Formats: sequence, C-alpha cells, structure tokens
Amino acid sequence: MENMNYERITDNVFFSFEEYMDEAGWTVAQTTSKTIDNFTGFINLSPFITYSYFVRLGIESLNRGQIADYLLEKLSNIDEVISNLENPELDLLKADVLVYKQLLEKKEYEIVETSLDTKYRVDYILSIKPEDWFNT
Repeated sequence: MENMNYERITDNVFFSFEEYMDEAGWTVAQTTSKTIDNFTGFINLSPFITYSYFVRLGIESLNRGQIADYLLEKLSNIDEVISNLENPELDLLKADVLVYKQLLEKKEYEIVETSLDTKYRVDYILSIKPEDWFNT
C-alpha cells in the first residue's frame, strides 16, 4: 500500500478538479463524487485521511463557487472530528479547516443538491473497510 500524506491528498484533489472540471467540463458535485470514488481505498484508511480529503474537496469546491450538499453535511462537525484526531500532519489539516471556514463565511457559493443515489453511493464508499478494498 502506498504512503498517503497530506501533500499527496492535496495533489489528488487538485488534479482531480483540474482533470474533471477544467478538462472534461464536469460539475463540482460530479467531480467531488468521482474523486471520492477514485480514492476509496485511501479515503477509508483513517479518519484523518477521510477528513483531509473532505476538507480539500470543500476548499476546491468553494473556490469554484459551489459545494455538494452531502460534502457540506459531512463537514458540518469538522471541529469535533479534528479534536479527536491524532496525526503528525494534523496542523496542516487544521490550517486548511480555517481556510475552508473562511470560504464558507464569504457566502459566495451555491449549495448543489445531489440525488439520493449519489448520497447513498458516497455513504457506501465510506463504509468499505480498507482491507476489503485492497484485497479485492
């Protein structure tokens, strides 16, 4: 299994938005969902990695003026979540949480309502145990 650090998570999200939105013309919600799908095996390795992806997805989304409703919901308790995390790179996540909150406070975004199918798919992906993903 490859090493997953905060810089790599940041790159994965950035390049996903570049590929799917900028090059393929997808929406923010489609890009967010596809990124979660593409990195399922890594996203579920630890709560730190999960929420690092969510925060980076939130920042990229808000920078583009939209955010998927399910992502906004997943990040609604981010302060409580990060207070229970331990990781050598936790300060990087905390710094990005502040950026995410500042972007939210600007209220310069649209909340994109997604289908129940999309929400169920994301919840399903998040329920897959890493050992099940890497042993398939």
